[in-house]
Amino acid sequence: MNKRKKYDWFSIDPIYVWHIVRKGALLKTFPNGYLDKEISRILIRSLVLDELHLKREEILSINEKFLSNYCLGGLRKFFDCKIYLLLMYCFPEYNLNEWEFKKSGNKLWENLEIRKKYVLFVAKKENINLNDIADLKRFSSKLFIEKYKGSQALKHAGGLFELIKPVIPKDFKEWEIFKINIWTNEKAKEAMLWLAEEKLNIQKPYPNITAKKFYDNNLGGLLCKFFDNSPKKATLFLNSL
Repeated sequence: MNKRKKYDWFSIDPIYVWHIVRKGALLKTFPNGYLDKEISRILIRSLVLDELHLKREEILSINEKFLSNYCLGGLRKFFDCKIYLLLMYCFPEYNLNEWEFKKSGNKLWENLEIRKKYVLFVAKKENINLNDIADLKRFSSKLFIEKYKGSQALKHAGGLFELIKPVIPKDFKEWEIFKINIWTNEKAKEAMLWLAEEKLNIQKPYPNITAKKFYDNNLGGLLCKFFDNSPKKATLFLNSL
């Protein structure tokens, strides 16, 4: 009786073993314990660069079905089952970003560090100086949504200012950069104390603050919308804090 020849698969070139698995005759799956992160990199790079000659944009479209078609679906387990982590690991030279992948998923944006990385990416692309208020005003929801597919990033951050705030080096206030359409009570408290104590250097009991002071400090909207354009009402509110 002929005995089936035994192979020391761990001593054989990974690409050769992979081609044997793809043929499916001698070996239908990779041996237990054979695969790891480094072998994943070797196989993916061989497929994408040497065999298929894919470009950067095509790499971003790789999905689970694609990997399974080439007997590489199991590689995902080394990367938290996230294909974008696998591909970012395999192709560091392409500077791939999580949000560029079609199948990255909306939960991606729950991660603060990824949102920060995303804003820094946009800032670099748009040549926005994060230390300059005038430059920061170039950020807009429209820019993120229409040019950088950032609707979910905005949603998970809680708004435009909340999205960019973690990467701004200086303690700029929202009203210094953007027009605020809806003034909440808490936001009005913060703005009034900032205006009085930081910008005007006055202490309680606060004297009347003129309308000009509001407009000079980008708080004209607060005066109009929250205090019915009444500096007296605004000062009474401030002294009640």
